[in-house]
Amino acid sequence: MANNHLKIWWKILLQYATFSALIRKSFKELATPLDLIPLDLFDGHFSNTTAKLFMVNQPVNFVRVPVFRLKPFCNWRCLFREIAEDDLTVWKINPKQIDALRSNNAHLPSRFQEKKIRIGIVTVVDSNTTRETLEFAMTTVACYARIQSYEYRIIDDSSYREQCPQEKREFRRHCIVKRILIQYDYILFLIADIGVVNPRRRIEDFIDEKVDIVLYERFHAIELMAGSYLVRNSRWTLDFLDHWANYEKRLPQSFHGSDSGALYFLLAEILLPDRKVEVAVCRHIWSKSRNYADLFVTLSCVRNIIGETTYNGRVKILQKGTSWARDSFVTKGKWCPTRDFMLSDMKPKLRLNPIPLKIVRLSDMTHTYSWYGQLAGKIEIHRCHPRNSTWRYARPLIIHNSALEERFVLFHRAIHYVKMLAMTRTPHFVRGMSRKPEKYVFRFTGWADG
Repeated sequence: MANNHLKIWWKILLQYATFSALIRKSFKELATPLDLIPLDLFDGHFSNTTAKLFMVNQPVNFVRVPVFRLKPFCNWRCLFREIAEDDLTVWKINPKQIDALRSNNAHLPSRFQEKKIRIGIVTVVDSNTTRETLEFAMTTVACYARIQSYEYRIIDDSSYREQCPQEKREFRRHCIVKRILIQYDYILFLIADIGVVNPRRRIEDFIDEKVDIVLYERFHAIELMAGSYLVRNSRWTLDFLDHWANYEKRLPQSFHGSDSGALYFLLAEILLPDRKVEVAVCRHIWSKSRNYADLFVTLSCVRNIIGETTYNGRVKILQKGTSWARDSFVTKGKWCPTRDFMLSDMKPKLRLNPIPLKIVRLSDMTHTYSWYGQLAGKIEIHRCHPRNSTWRYARPLIIHNSALEERFVLFHRAIHYVKMLAMTRTPHFVRGMSRKPEKYVFRFTGWADG
């Protein structure tokens, strides 16, 4: 009788040990202790009955897991191994499985496997920039560069004052990129508030050997991004950057939009030299700009000349949401692992803290520049290397591709509406202009007298 009781208790202990082992194996990578985890994450792993064992007066559809770390439920969930309890920086991965962890759109294109190209990432800062100001964004880029074996250079523009005497730092940085470009095959220029969220993506995915410069559209009305571009080392590119850097001498005495406004007119003048009359009319509007609303009228005018096409000779313009970076305010810091690569406007003063325990819904967000940090821990640069390319994310900030697409559609509609309103204001600026086109044809020396 005693032996039967002993066998029963022994069987219960074995079942308990097995059950405990299964739980420990499945709860290894939780973002923070005492976190709320959606019940749908347990589908295929635990039943609702099992999940309810961890519920203590929590909202429906959530469970509180106090002592374990939940590993990510994804196609490569079994490739991760346990990390030290005090290491909240990065996930460890099996070096043998590094290739398997790359997403389908992040593989190295075959044309680049045959020849090695030298790619540099450049960020230009001024002498007043402190490490704390932009530490988060720049640290993610530095870690990404080490993971993917790119060279990341943070340059103080004061060290190039002799070679680049431009007064405005926005124009001086393009001169600096020109000086450095001769050392590389390609350079990805980033302003200091652009950070990486998906380190498995490759810059090579955005290289087009048929063009010299790749630009992209922002979600700011019809603005082209002047703070980030991908350039190829060519004579044409060097000349383009030189003209852009020196365009500050040709800015009107108005609300001109700095190097962003100059970029529009430079593209129109170089790519469409036979459209001098139309460009001159847009320049007249530019000279009367007094605020952002007026600037949108100017940019809409020039964009109608350039067109909405992707390819413009030597320049390629990526449409909103299809480039290496996008504005973080579109989703307030939330990101999609299958689509996003980098996010802009990652300024500490705009960061929202703490990261919420519940799922952050897009419908709850406002149209501001505030954002949530995507990482659940701090990045340690010495841990960034090709065999350790997986970061630790805050799961409530991850969204599905369909949700991101809905957000893009919403912003596209709003932007087109703003553009149409801007175009209706064009007659206000051109009223009173001479009907003689030759009077307003712009030459490099200035306005031509009719």
